[in-house]
Amino acid sequence: MKTLRTLLILSIISLFMFWAFATVEVQTTTPLVNPDGSSEIVGSLRFILSSPDFGDPNNTTDTDYYVLIRVQATGNAKFKNIGHWGPNDITPTSPIYIALEEDMNMQNITQDPTAVRIVRIDPNGGYFDILFTKNLYNRGTPSSVVNPGLSSNNRIRFTIGVPECAAPTADINSFTGATSTYTPPADPAGPTDLPDCGGHVGQQDTTICVDFTGTPGNGEFLGGFWSVGLVNYHSDANASLGASYNTNYQPANPALAQEGSANPCSLIPNWPGKGDCGSFGAENSAPSGKYCDCQPGGQGQGAYDPCDGGAVWGAIDFGTGHRFTVTEQCQSGFLFEDNGTIEVTLNDNGVTDTYLVNCGQAWLDGGGLTNPQSLSVSYPDDHTMDIDLGDVDENRTSPYCVSIDLCQIAFDCCGVRDYADDVAVTVNVDYLPPNYVCGARPAPITNWQVGTIIGCNKPVEPQSYYLVLYFPYFPPVNDPNLTWWCGLALANYAAQPTDGGVLYLYEQDGDAFTVDVPALPGHGMWVTLLDQLTLTPQGSDTTGGDEPMSGILFMQVTTPPYTVWTGTTYDDGSIAGIDAFILMGDNTQAYGYAARHLNSTAYYGSVTAPIWFKHANK
Repeated sequence: MKTLRTLLILSIISLFMFWAFATVEVQTTTPLVNPDGSSEIVGSLRFILSSPDFGDPNNTTDTDYYVLIRVQATGNAKFKNIGHWGPNDITPTSPIYIALEEDMNMQNITQDPTAVRIVRIDPNGGYFDILFTKNLYNRGTPSSVVNPGLSSNNRIRFTIGVPECAAPTADINSFTGATSTYTPPADPAGPTDLPDCGGHVGQQDTTICVDFTGTPGNGEFLGGFWSVGLVNYHSDANASLGASYNTNYQPANPALAQEGSANPCSLIPNWPGKGDCGSFGAENSAPSGKYCDCQPGGQGQGAYDPCDGGAVWGAIDFGTGHRFTVTEQCQSGFLFEDNGTIEVTLNDNGVTDTYLVNCGQAWLDGGGLTNPQSLSVSYPDDHTMDIDLGDVDENRTSPYCVSIDLCQIAFDCCGVRDYADDVAVTVNVDYLPPNYVCGARPAPITNWQVGTIIGCNKPVEPQSYYLVLYFPYFPPVNDPNLTWWCGLALANYAAQPTDGGVLYLYEQDGDAFTVDVPALPGHGMWVTLLDQLTLTPQGSDTTGGDEPMSGILFMQVTTPPYTVWTGTTYDDGSIAGIDAFILMGDNTQAYGYAARHLNSTAYYGSVTAPIWFKHANK
């Protein structure tokens, strides 16, 4: 009998404990996530209250009662942020406010935006805290009522882990109730004002972002699911942690994610050629800009430094022929979404001042489009160009590319005038899904070179080119039946020495020979007789000079210190140039002529005689 009485007492205690620890139903969504991902969006978390779980049964008059719900990460996973806010953004005085909603038969829920709020994220990512502020035992007037009688048929709820305006779902559940126009709540609304959600005040973005890289081997995903822990504490208006507060949750450890596989995507930049995606039928390449009027001195300026007055602006111009593309590439499926954003950011490149001129354009191409579609472009700042992808075809069978015309990049010449080398102008290109706060996305393109600023003091690299002389006639000095002789005087009229050269000789019948010509000192001369030269045959005829000949001389020079000679007749000591005189005779008669100059730039880097010179029959 004593045993039975003991069991009865224990049963009554258990019943009271059951009443005291009423059950809160927890509903979640469990999206597939990459178990190795560092920025994964997990599911939503909804609490359904059907009894006064968070209330003071000993005080039914006060409306305030503080219970803190701690949502704990498991398996060394880390909470990174909620919505757009991380650990440094969310505090008890700057929270994210959550709407209490009707779940069933509740028409007069409190519209106080402070009823439920997310008040902190652990700096180490181990948990985040939800503060519930209302006494569910309260039986106040309708304007402050929280619990006019919660039961299995009269329920309220609140939801986190959803995008902006996804909760509440109806005007009656709004922070301000059913209204025809948006009215911000009188109470402060957290990090930013609560949003206008089509006629009622809605929640801010509460997407939950998690880093799963903490445990090797995906140890967070037990049975393929990742769960969180729920622990309650007594608290106060400052979200202080008090004694534990017993609440039954069903399930006790709700799952928020399911183990999936990564779908790596990437952004591919290119300067497309004709016929490629985004090329518009043109060849495209990176442009360059040169603007050296910022150099001190200058013609007629004396010692004046134009940079004393501030910036001296130059520009790199884009447009047709200078459009680059960014193409989506995924292991499966496609990357770009409706209203996603391509963000182009100009790097400073070490230049004092550069900026994007607000005139760029962009087009969506590929993806089965018949014609490119113009896209909306905006400039959040002078280094950033945002491209709105607009509506995309989710059923496309080939990837999109975005063709980008930066229009113009301005730069301060004074910032590069002391640079000996060219300056590479680069951008970073990133893809931002719509309303992005978290989730796997491709690594940004970094330091993609879109242009070049040509250094103002860039030294002239030494280059070889040829000075060219044409000789219309040489006599046959090696004909046993004739007695012709011929002398050649070659003079360098510049102060700088030349390199060596080569003289091409072409006989009347087309046989060709070459003669190596020595280097000439500054203002030096080379005098020789034609029959004393070593003629190297260029064909089967090894006897040179037995027929009349013409010749062309290529004399090599190097710059600096020369300026390329282009036919100028004066000599200031730095213009590279040579002259030659031919004298010939047969012991009874003699005559001579000066060689003809040819424009040396026409034979830059070449010692091949022009085709019109080879006029003979071979």
